[in-house]
Amino acid sequence: MPENHLNNKNPNYKKLNDLYSIQMAKGQLYETIITTKNINDLKKNSGHLKESDDLKADDNNTNNTNNTNNNNNGSVNAAPIGVLCKNSKQIVLYLYEGTHTVNNIHHNDYFIVNITQNPIIFTKSTLEDLSDKYFEYYNEIPFLKDADAFFVCQVNKINNIIKNNDLGSSKMSIVTADVEEVVQINPQAIPLNRGIYAVIESLIHYTRFELADNETRNRYWARINEMNRIVKKVGSPQEKEALKEIIKEIKENFKDLD
Repeated sequence: MPENHLNNKNPNYKKLNDLYSIQMAKGQLYETIITTKNINDLKKNSGHLKESDDLKADDNNTNNTNNTNNNNNGSVNAAPIGVLCKNSKQIVLYLYEGTHTVNNIHHNDYFIVNITQNPIIFTKSTLEDLSDKYFEYYNEIPFLKDADAFFVCQVNKINNIIKNNDLGSSKMSIVTADVEEVVQINPQAIPLNRGIYAVIESLIHYTRFELADNETRNRYWARINEMNRIVKKVGSPQEKEALKEIIKEIKENFKDLD
């Protein structure tokens, strides 16, 4: 880990054992904000990672919010990115071409994953460059000062592939990283998983079925099926079971859905 050059003896910092200590679960995907140093501020680490061919950066088009213009000239990049919890000490990122995140990770061993549920931070880090006031440093690595928790990751391996999807073929880096330190700032820190929100949104649509005309009902049905797709991909077993029950109930009571 980089040499510590700042005082990190903040009384609010609490070192935790692993990802499970902040309620992350194996095999589930969480919405986070990843902070990295932009490559113009990096000293390349000799021999650890090769420079990428022409991958500029990216976020998973399913698991990450699109972020195409973060910090072109600044020293820190912040990007909303989906993080898959592989186990208590390891994560996986699926990063597409399009932002600075991949490029930064290809050039540096370390990055930080920030846990927050602040919608303003997610929005601002997607739509604009975050100014220096949003960041502090932990062992020379930038993190969001308003994060509820964060964890320091070191790249273990990067696999570059071509991914085919609805938009065509895209270059993707599958990044596996080891979690070296987990730091809790807010005792109520909870990682953001889209599964529970998909369940709630589906239930809201379901409660309106009786009042809706056929056209509106079919729109609700399409939305619930989209929520089910998301839950199958990122949700917990309980969330998957909840959507299964919602869909079963709808099918039993409404026979004329498209």
